[in-house]
This record gives sequence, C-alpha cells and structure tokens, in this order.
Amino acid sequence: MATDSRKMLWRTLIFLYIGLSCLLYGACSILSDLAPVKEEVVDVRDWLVVPIFYATNRARADSKQIDFLEKKNNGPLAFGVKNICVPYPEKVSISPEIIDRLGWRLIHLQKAIPSNTLPVILPEQKNHIPDQEFSPREVASAFEKYRGLIVNGDVVVFVHGCCVTFKTSLERTAKLAVQMQTPVIVYSWVSPIGFEKYLENGTLAQQAYDSFCTFLDRLAQRVPTDKTIVIGHSMGAGFIDEAFVRRFERSYGGKVLPKYKEIIFSQPDIDARVYLNHDKNTISQANKTTIFMVSDDPRLRTAALAHGRFERLGLPGPLLDELCKLDTQDIIDLTVSGIGHNLPARFIGSMYRIGTINGSDYNLVQKQKHLFILERNDSTTPTKH
Repeated sequence: MATDSRKMLWRTLIFLYIGLSCLLYGACSILSDLAPVKEEVVDVRDWLVVPIFYATNRARADSKQIDFLEKKNNGPLAFGVKNICVPYPEKVSISPEIIDRLGWRLIHLQKAIPSNTLPVILPEQKNHIPDQEFSPREVASAFEKYRGLIVNGDVVVFVHGCCVTFKTSLERTAKLAVQMQTPVIVYSWVSPIGFEKYLENGTLAQQAYDSFCTFLDRLAQRVPTDKTIVIGHSMGAGFIDEAFVRRFERSYGGKVLPKYKEIIFSQPDIDARVYLNHDKNTISQANKTTIFMVSDDPRLRTAALAHGRFERLGLPGPLLDELCKLDTQDIIDLTVSGIGHNLPARFIGSMYRIGTINGSDYNLVQKQKHLFILERNDSTTPTKH
C-alpha cells in the first residue's frame, strides 16, 4: 500500500513538473513576442541630422550631454532640443529648401559604417539649432519659433510605445520628422526596456497621462490646434485617447473647443471595445482620425492574450466593421508591407504629404467607405521603412 502511495506521489510530481514547464514555455513565448522591436540600419551612406524637441518625465542622467534615465524625475517635466542622426529615407525626396528651413544637415559618407551604428557628427555638420535644455516657458516659445520656419506651420506631437529608451524615442521621432518633413516634438515617458516589463510599462504609461495632458493643453496655448497633428504609436496611443476623452468632457457645459488637425493611432495597443465605447467623443476633437493597423501584428496578438484575449485597437478582429462606421475616421491596413509592429513612418509621412500611398512598390486601395488596404505591386517585396 505504501509503495502504491509513493508511485502516485511521484506521478503527481511528474505531471506538475510537466505542467509548470509548459506554462513557463508559454510565458516565455508571450514575453518574447512583446520584446522591443529592433530596427536594422544596414549599408547607409546618406544621413540627416535633425533637431528634435522633447518633453519628458524621465530623470536626468548625470552627464554633460543631454540624456535621461529609465526612471521618473518625481518633479515637473524636462524640456529641450537635441540633434539626432538618422538615415536619409528611401523612396522619398526632400528638397534642399526643406532641409535648410528646418535646420537639418545632410551627411554623405564615402564608405558605409558598420551596421546599426551612427556616424559621428562633426562640428561643421551640427545644426544652427544647438542641443539645449529649456524651462517650461522657454520650450513653448522656442518650438513656436521653430514652427514658423515651415510654410504651412503644421507641427506634430508624437508619443512612443513601450520599452523604449530616451535615445530610441528621439531616433524614432527624427525618422517621423524626416518622412513628414515638418517639426515634431516627442513626449518621451519612462518606459523601461525588457520584454518582461510590458505590464510595468502599462502602469507607468497611466501614471504619466496627467503630465502629458497638461503638456498638450499648454502647447495648444501657443500652437493653433488646427495646425497640430497628434500621433500615438502602440502603447503611446493610450496617451492620445486619454487626452481627447478628457478634452471632450470639458465641453459638457456647451464650451466649444477648436479641433485638432488630425489624430493618428499607429498600431494602437489599447482595448478596442473601450475605445468604441467613446470613439465619437475622441474623434469629435479633430477634423480627421486615422488608425494604422497590421492584421498579423505579433506584438498586439500577444498583448491581447496578456489582457484576457480582448481585441486591441490595432488588431480589432471582429470589431473592425464597427470602427469603419464613423465618417471622420479611416482605417489603413498595412499588413502587406511586412512592417509588423514597427512605427510606419514612411506611410504616415506619405499620407500627410500627398494624402495617399502611391509608389512603385505599394498602392493604397479603398475596400469600404472608411477602410483602405495597402496592396503590393507585382514582383514587389517588403521594403525597409
């Protein structure tokens, strides 16, 4: 009898071991899908140096150069401008006038540097807008002055996604600025890198909503809202949605607030049903709203699993038809591009500059009244973005 009991105990322990191993394997698989996206830089000879304005709730690094840590500063937001070097974009031309007006600098290398490295910016290649830090009052004035360098006066406010360093957030912002060819200011929030910190990022994002909403409201006092485009990528979309839900609530007493030029949600990592519950309120605050999605986005698929298998706005599944019913909101499906969860700076820039995506490799095709699908031209393979 004792022998049978011992056998049963061993069998139970073995089954528990197998079960726990499967759970751990599944968890590791989920977390690996949530790992930060690596953006490859290979064989680049032409580069642009771009001044990027920023607002951040990160703690200042103990460095002579402008840099910030992966922890909160427990005080007011920090502001400044920093020059960032990014590859000259493929499949888009930038006029010398734009480069000169925006204070960019073009660097051409005789020989490509090793992959995923950046060229050294020599003194003669630095912009006439130097790296500097600002007080809250100074940054609004400086950014407003920078906005005046562009003919149409448009500006972009960008909020990045999760698991991103300060340096990476500015690099992504610079790529967006180059593609849109207009001034961009980034709200860089504390978003610790590491795939195991996805849920921690979600909490830190919510903790930063208040400071972002205040920042956006104060910027609107200096820059006209009808000249302002707000863009949220991945988890950064939650900042945008929260800000405009709050803004709508201020109109309950009949107060009419001027509309923003456009709201852009790029592969938004927010709950789709929650958004649908108030989408009319959000989009009423802008002349136009655009949602960029990728129907096989592995990170949003895993994010949905981490949130109880509920659909994410950037991967709406059966909720897509509901999202296509609003007159001032368009959905653009970029699946065929192979971009995954990367920021689609090229396509956002194309939609802003020419109102469509029409080139030698891709075309944008309307499938429903407010649903557009990117289609690849014959013999075209996914390109770099």
